[in-house]
Amino acid sequence: MKNKTSLSIANEQFRSEDYRGAIKSYERARKENPELGKIVEYNIRLAKQRIQKKTKKADTIQEKLMKDMAALRAPILATLNESARRSEMLTRIVANKYHDPDAFDEAIYLNVYPDIEEAVREGVFGSAQQHFDMFGQHEKRVHSFQTFRDSVRKEVSALRTQINSIDRLFSKGGWPEQAVLSQNVSSIPYYLESSVHSGSPQSIDGMTVAVHLHLFYPDMLQKMIQHLKNIPLAFDLFVSTPCNTTSEISEEIAKHVSNIQELNIKTVPNKGRDLAPFIIEFGAELQAYDAVCHIHTKKSTHTQELESWGDQILNSLLGSKDKVHKILSLINSETKLVYPEGQTYYIKDPSGWAGNYDIAREVLHEHLDINISDFPKIEFPEGSMFWASKEGISPFLSMPLGWENFPEEPIPTDGTLAHALERIILISGRNAPGKILKLLNGQSDIGKLYFEPQRNYTKLINEHTIKVLSFYLPQFHPIPENDEWHGKGFTEWTKVKTSTPLFSEHYQQHVPHDDIGYYLLDSPAILKKQAELMRLAGVHGQIFYHYWFSGKLILEEPARMLLSNKDVDMPYCFCWANENWTKRWDGNDSEVLLSQNYSQEDAEAFIRYLVPFLKDSRYITIDGRPVLYVYRPSSIPNPEQYITTWNKVCAEHGIPPLYITAIMTRGATDPRDYGMDGALERVLHDWTAGNAPEIRDTLHKYWPVNGSVLKYDDVASYYMDQNSAKDFQYFRSLVPAWDNTARYGSEAHIVHDSTPEKFQNWLESAISYTKENLPTDRQIVVINAWNEWAEGAHLEPDENFGYAYLNSVGRALSNISYSGDNGHSSNPKTVTCIEIEIPDYLIQELDSDSLTKLKFFKQLAASIRKSKLKIVLSNKFAAEELNKLKCPIVQLSHHKPSFKLQFRKLALITESFINEMQRAHSINTGSVIISNEYGVSQELQKDVGHCSVHSESAYNNSVILIPVGHRDKTFKICHKARVFPTKVTTSDPAQRAEVTTIIRFHKNDNLSELRNALLSLAAIHSCIVKPLICAQDLSQQQLKALTSLCNSFNYSPYSQTSIMKFSSHNNSQDIRARLLHDGLNAATSHYVAFLDHDDLMLSDSYSYLINRLQTTNSRATFGRVYDTTYESESERFIKRNKTYEYGFTYEEFLETNHAPLHSFMLDKSKFDSSALEYFPDQKFMEDYYLTLQIFDQTTTDWASLSENFYIGDYLHCTDRAHTLAITNAESRDSVITNELFEKCKSRLDELKEQVRQRTFGDH
Repeated sequence: MKNKTSLSIANEQFRSEDYRGAIKSYERARKENPELGKIVEYNIRLAKQRIQKKTKKADTIQEKLMKDMAALRAPILATLNESARRSEMLTRIVANKYHDPDAFDEAIYLNVYPDIEEAVREGVFGSAQQHFDMFGQHEKRVHSFQTFRDSVRKEVSALRTQINSIDRLFSKGGWPEQAVLSQNVSSIPYYLESSVHSGSPQSIDGMTVAVHLHLFYPDMLQKMIQHLKNIPLAFDLFVSTPCNTTSEISEEIAKHVSNIQELNIKTVPNKGRDLAPFIIEFGAELQAYDAVCHIHTKKSTHTQELESWGDQILNSLLGSKDKVHKILSLINSETKLVYPEGQTYYIKDPSGWAGNYDIAREVLHEHLDINISDFPKIEFPEGSMFWASKEGISPFLSMPLGWENFPEEPIPTDGTLAHALERIILISGRNAPGKILKLLNGQSDIGKLYFEPQRNYTKLINEHTIKVLSFYLPQFHPIPENDEWHGKGFTEWTKVKTSTPLFSEHYQQHVPHDDIGYYLLDSPAILKKQAELMRLAGVHGQIFYHYWFSGKLILEEPARMLLSNKDVDMPYCFCWANENWTKRWDGNDSEVLLSQNYSQEDAEAFIRYLVPFLKDSRYITIDGRPVLYVYRPSSIPNPEQYITTWNKVCAEHGIPPLYITAIMTRGATDPRDYGMDGALERVLHDWTAGNAPEIRDTLHKYWPVNGSVLKYDDVASYYMDQNSAKDFQYFRSLVPAWDNTARYGSEAHIVHDSTPEKFQNWLESAISYTKENLPTDRQIVVINAWNEWAEGAHLEPDENFGYAYLNSVGRALSNISYSGDNGHSSNPKTVTCIEIEIPDYLIQELDSDSLTKLKFFKQLAASIRKSKLKIVLSNKFAAEELNKLKCPIVQLSHHKPSFKLQFRKLALITESFINEMQRAHSINTGSVIISNEYGVSQELQKDVGHCSVHSESAYNNSVILIPVGHRDKTFKICHKARVFPTKVTTSDPAQRAEVTTIIRFHKNDNLSELRNALLSLAAIHSCIVKPLICAQDLSQQQLKALTSLCNSFNYSPYSQTSIMKFSSHNNSQDIRARLLHDGLNAATSHYVAFLDHDDLMLSDSYSYLINRLQTTNSRATFGRVYDTTYESESERFIKRNKTYEYGFTYEEFLETNHAPLHSFMLDKSKFDSSALEYFPDQKFMEDYYLTLQIFDQTTTDWASLSENFYIGDYLHCTDRAHTLAITNAESRDSVITNELFEKCKSRLDELKEQVRQRTFGDH
């Protein structure tokens, strides 16, 4: 970014839709270059329009569909018809006008973009061409016949898709997301301690209750008894066991559980795990009860990490009398099934079905008349323990299954009828009334996409004049008043622990990070911990809320403790929270517990109490004056009296006059009205006064939402737009989030969907305002708050976001963008040993293909050697293969690995792979790290920032790294850990077709990119690929490095990489045409393909192309290649575009080259390569000149283009220039006016004419 101009930065921000950032950058550009005035004004105006459009946008398409689908269909259909009409009209006009469909056309450009036409008319731009050169081409705007035609096709296609979607919705009766919900099988995340519910809590008196216990492990009987004793009313117990000790079991249960009415024990076959006896033996009887609990003696003996899982489930369902009472009350009113959340150790199939889909499909169809296709993604009670209502479980219990349906034990860990039954429990009761509750035991279940470990910014911060302060709530220790008002032991945490999500994607509860826990402010240790958190992130100090009620103090002990412990490095000041203390924490006049009474005596007593604090060297000052914030200046009847008294007392003690900051709330708009020195913005005091739209009615609600819900984006945008300078000292503030559900439940006010990135953007805006409008000695920005946990507003780390909000403060103060923070751990951990897990099914696959096996282990061995780590490998076969390659393996018993590298699919890894995965792990300790897989899906593995990805990405990834003892929900992608999936080929390597792939490599090219290209070729299956590197003008050192690289890819006599050396005159000429020509002639294989050194091929590409050549008996055939944006520095794939999906015939090929160099394969036996001509100086369009001589009308497989089968990627790097890429108007002009370009184009045109004459004659 350092070398970029403000204008180029602004343009990039505009293209990425960061319109606010763009406005600031355009303003800087105007200051740097006043000649840009009109253009900058135009772009600022356009950016503001985009912001307004985004902020004030009407209901989304989804909302409109849900409100009035029929009304929505009509305008879309009209737009579709208009688009089709416009397409037909303009296509007719331009089709006869242009021989070059890519040429810029002013009429098209201005027709498509009327705002540009207006700007040209106003003189902002001299012409449409000028706008295109400066902005349009970078923004990929429609500008030619070709781009216009493509855009209209996409527009029409998208509109038709919308129409089809709406039609499907009419037939189904709802929005697709709601379609699953309409089946009544989606669960609601719920904290059992919550008081939120739809109606009044129901009594459990008179309920009939039954429990089914499957006792497979008799040694767990005592544990089960202890849980059964927590059922608070009489119940019947049904026990199934494969043991023959039923009388002893019956006696033991009767002795310890007093409220069992009827005990029924049966010995059952050891088949079908716990669910078979539940259905077969007791299903009919259990359907008579109001509530049924199903539990069993669960031991996860196959993995140490899940030893306590069974205990966690039982504790959720039967952990105390209060818990069971609450569950029964819910079932008696509005709930049909309650089950605990699943475990997080295993990487799960995102569909939920795993290997059970086929069996479940048969069961659902045969016994429940349910179509499994209605449930592509499911939830289920993992561990198969739950409470259910009669209506919720009866369909499941009614299935006519018998013992003969279940196989004998032992059975696999997945893919049996018992596992399939577990997954259809919720589906079976889809028509029953009531909610399904998933009990959460800790952190929220919304996923931890934005989680960050702690990072240290102390050496990076460069905004040294900016002081970030945050409000500090001291209500984290019990006090007698709160004991009396809210119950014994009440603290802020009491309310926090009773919150629950009110709607889909609602982030609740807020659970503190393990590093701080549910702390109590009862010792200096937590203050020291907080001070260290502040230091690492750059938070300068805390504003302690000070509660003073005419001499009555509450919650004062933490500040006193800070004053007494001078070694706590925490700058601080006070905010007098001069509002009534109410039972509802709203400061209003109802349910008042402590009230404010103002007088001169009160003012004097108030300041005399504060004197020791004001003298503390850590107390925050402005111009030497101690800072005091007043929460409600408008509530003080005589503020002048208070200020005069305060300053008089301060003078007595040698303290300068106070710097009093009025908080702009409750009618306060100007601090001078109260004789105060400055004003602090109080965001949300007016709930944006309607400027942020209410979204409550758009939410998928779990429970009543009677308060208000705004979007964080809208709130932040509203306050960031309040950027006019004041004629008094005005300090900006912001919130990381806001959500007081913990205090008010369904009446809460919520700012929804905050993320660390959005928070950082807001903070950067506040910093910018502060630097522009305040003197350097008082550039303060205030964050509300440090620890308002019950209001969801806290910088302190939690289990969902980790340290992300604190890190965002550090980034903002270090001028590091959110996306630009590549990560640095504050406590990097040294790793010396890893375990590599290669499952048996992959070993079996490798054993069927000796060449793929050699490739796999050779790449793995190279990566192990480079890592210099100790490797533990439990698979004996894999260890033997690595030992053959002289790659040592250590014994598991001798070393404790730090993490496990798990191969989930066959894939080839790069030499640096293990090192890169280890590096990512050191930055993101505790996260699962997934590899950067080069796969076939158009949807690339995207991260949301800081390399965070959804958990689904891990399940489908080829190689992942799992920390030992992993129980987290965080998943990160390591972009530099490249992996290329492959498949085995069972035929003899000697019998496989051979393909020579010609790769040109220049002395200025990147060897790492060539390595990736070669590895993509190595991953190609079903043939033998022989890369031929045509190397130009390499030095001896470069040639040595290239030779070493090529040798690493020589897997066997069948698979060799060769080098052809080329030298140009004085090592300065461009001889790319010669490299193509000579490389093609040197190829000895039947089939020939090309690949640029920085592009990639997919693993099934050549099998497809060879099959086309063989079945069509053609000399050439085609696939498609993606136009893929890519960051070469980070190695991050950004987006795959189907840019080159045009051109289907020979005639179109003669007009425009629609065959990128690596999109085709040649059968060299079908033409004479020695007869092909080339010009040594054909620097431009040399590939087109070659293929015009090879492709013909009759023996080339033009039909393959209609298949649109994708075989590879053309990588367009966003962070470096390509050799001949035309990226701006100046470059384009320099190329097309170049004498050599004209010569190359003239040769090409002459050849085209010759080919046309030869093929079509005069026609």
